[in-house]
Amino acid sequence: MSGLSNSKYVMGKGKLGIFLYFVCTGATSQMLQERFQRSADRISKSVHTVLEWLVGTFYKKYVDLPLDQTPPEVKSNPKFYPYFCNCRGAIDGSHFCTWIAAEAAACY
Repeated sequence: MSGLSNSKYVMGKGKLGIFLYFVCTGATSQMLQERFQRSADRISKSVHTVLEWLVGTFYKKYVDLPLDQTPPEVKSNPKFYPYFCNCRGAIDGSHFCTWIAAEAAACY
Protein backbone atom coordinates (compact mmCIF):
# COMPACT_ATOMS: atom_id res chain seq x y z
CA MET A 1 0.00 0.00 0.00
CA SER A 2 2.59 2.46 -1.11
CA GLY A 3 1.48 5.98 -0.28
CA LEU A 4 -1.04 5.01 2.37
CA SER A 5 1.17 5.55 5.38
CA ASN A 6 0.80 5.00 9.08
CA SER A 7 -0.03 7.95 11.30
CA LYS A 8 0.42 8.42 15.02
CA TYR A 9 -3.03 7.03 15.80
CA VAL A 10 -4.03 4.77 12.88
CA MET A 11 -1.95 2.42 10.72
CA GLY A 12 -2.33 2.49 6.93
CA LYS A 13 -4.09 -0.89 6.96
CA GLY A 14 -6.45 0.39 9.65
CA LYS A 15 -7.36 3.41 7.52
CA LEU A 16 -8.08 1.12 4.59
CA GLY A 17 -10.17 -1.14 6.84
CA ILE A 18 -12.24 1.81 8.07
CA PHE A 19 -12.75 3.02 4.49
CA LEU A 20 -13.74 -0.41 3.15
CA TYR A 21 -16.14 -1.01 6.03
CA PHE A 22 -17.70 2.40 5.41
CA VAL A 23 -18.05 1.83 1.65
CA CYS A 24 -19.35 -1.75 1.93
CA THR A 25 -21.83 -1.23 4.75
CA GLY A 26 -22.79 2.42 4.44
CA ALA A 27 -22.16 2.78 8.16
CA THR A 28 -22.51 6.20 9.73
CA SER A 29 -19.59 8.00 11.35
CA GLN A 30 -20.99 7.14 14.76
CA MET A 31 -21.17 3.45 13.85
CA LEU A 32 -17.56 3.55 12.60
CA GLN A 33 -16.44 5.26 15.82
CA GLU A 34 -18.00 2.47 17.86
CA ARG A 35 -16.75 -0.33 15.62
CA PHE A 36 -13.13 0.88 15.39
CA GLN A 37 -12.93 2.69 18.75
CA ARG A 38 -11.68 5.92 17.20
CA SER A 39 -12.81 9.54 17.50
CA ALA A 40 -14.99 11.24 14.89
CA ASP A 41 -11.96 13.24 13.79
CA ARG A 42 -9.84 10.09 13.28
CA ILE A 43 -12.63 8.35 11.34
CA SER A 44 -13.12 11.37 9.10
CA LYS A 45 -9.39 11.79 8.47
CA SER A 46 -8.97 8.07 7.74
CA VAL A 47 -11.79 8.02 5.18
CA HIS A 48 -10.54 11.21 3.51
CA THR A 49 -6.92 10.00 3.45
CA VAL A 50 -7.83 6.74 1.72
CA LEU A 51 -10.17 8.50 -0.71
CA GLU A 52 -7.47 11.02 -1.64
CA TRP A 53 -5.00 8.14 -2.09
CA LEU A 54 -7.44 6.27 -4.35
CA VAL A 55 -8.15 9.22 -6.64
CA GLY A 56 -4.51 10.31 -6.68
CA THR A 57 -1.60 7.91 -6.37
CA PHE A 58 -3.51 4.64 -6.80
CA TYR A 59 -5.54 5.90 -9.78
CA LYS A 60 -2.50 7.22 -11.65
CA LYS A 61 -0.56 4.01 -11.08
CA TYR A 62 -3.20 1.33 -11.74
CA VAL A 63 -5.97 2.78 -13.93
CA ASP A 64 -5.23 2.47 -17.63
CA LEU A 65 -7.81 4.22 -19.79
CA PRO A 66 -8.52 2.90 -23.28
CA LEU A 67 -7.26 4.73 -26.35
CA ASP A 68 -9.22 7.68 -27.75
CA GLN A 69 -9.68 6.00 -31.12
CA THR A 70 -12.42 3.60 -32.18
CA PRO A 71 -11.04 0.03 -32.19
CA PRO A 72 -10.88 -1.71 -35.60
CA GLU A 73 -13.14 -4.51 -34.29
CA VAL A 74 -15.89 -1.93 -33.82
CA LYS A 75 -15.25 0.01 -37.04
CA SER A 76 -15.38 -3.10 -39.23
CA ASN A 77 -18.54 -4.55 -37.67
CA PRO A 78 -21.83 -2.95 -38.79
CA LYS A 79 -23.48 -4.45 -35.70
CA PHE A 80 -21.40 -2.09 -33.51
CA TYR A 81 -20.21 0.78 -35.74
CA PRO A 82 -22.31 3.62 -35.91
CA TYR A 83 -23.62 3.01 -32.39
CA PHE A 84 -20.27 2.67 -30.65
CA CYS A 85 -18.04 4.95 -32.72
CA ASN A 86 -16.01 7.29 -30.51
CA CYS A 87 -17.00 5.36 -27.36
CA ARG A 88 -14.36 4.55 -24.77
CA GLY A 89 -14.23 1.18 -23.08
CA ALA A 90 -14.67 -2.48 -23.85
CA ILE A 91 -17.54 -4.28 -25.47
CA ASP A 92 -17.17 -7.48 -23.50
CA GLY A 93 -20.63 -8.24 -22.22
CA SER A 94 -20.23 -6.08 -19.12
CA HIS A 95 -23.52 -4.84 -17.75
CA PHE A 96 -23.91 -2.13 -15.16
CA CYS A 97 -27.36 -2.06 -13.64
CA THR A 98 -28.53 1.50 -13.20
CA TRP A 99 -31.74 3.49 -13.04
CA ILE A 100 -32.87 7.08 -13.03
CA ALA A 101 -35.69 8.77 -11.19
CA ALA A 102 -39.02 8.93 -13.03
CA GLU A 103 -39.00 12.73 -13.06
CA ALA A 104 -35.59 12.75 -14.80
CA ALA A 105 -36.51 10.07 -17.37
CA ALA A 106 -37.67 12.62 -19.96
CA CYS A 107 -34.10 13.95 -20.23
CA TYR A 108 -32.91 10.56 -21.44
